[in-house]
Amino acid sequence: MRLQNGDESAFASLYDRYWSKLYAYVYNRIRSQEDTEELVQEVFIVLWENRQSIVITDSLSLYLFSILKRQLVSYFRSEKVKSVFAEHFAHFIRGQMDNSTDERWAVDDLQQRIEAAIAELPNKCQEVFWLSRKQQLSSLEIASQLQISQRTVENYLSRAVAHLKLQLGDVLVFWAFTYLFSAVL
Repeated sequence: MRLQNGDESAFASLYDRYWSKLYAYVYNRIRSQEDTEELVQEVFIVLWENRQSIVITDSLSLYLFSILKRQLVSYFRSEKVKSVFAEHFAHFIRGQMDNSTDERWAVDDLQQRIEAAIAELPNKCQEVFWLSRKQQLSSLEIASQLQISQRTVENYLSRAVAHLKLQLGDVLVFWAFTYLFSAVL
């Protein structure tokens, strides 16, 4: 295969041939142009990076779609985690807290614990997490800004979220219990 030998024109030909099919497949599932373009681009990055070791047993189309499906699974996992966490946290802050001094102190304490948990992470992981959460940058934008791969960005974000769950699990359970207990009273 010419692609395995690094033939860029062969790669461009494959890109032109399959890009719209892959794009349509993803877009019909996630309805986000930016995320669709990122996912499809990642398929071609994986293809190029692994071109020398590719062993295609069926067809190139099936191979590309299998890469794409793995990308989609990863996307849905990360998007689901982000949206569920953000939704629950926003609901908690918005609906559960009033203006009492004790509750403001509790929110400040939670914020400090989150920041302390993030501070335990390696510097690059912290930077990626804050760029994602505070500046709302996509993984592609973060990768470009920091000059690292998008996969590395996703790994850092996964590590940060897992670390937060591990470090703050007891705090979040406490908050849920406190809220439920106060709702009963």
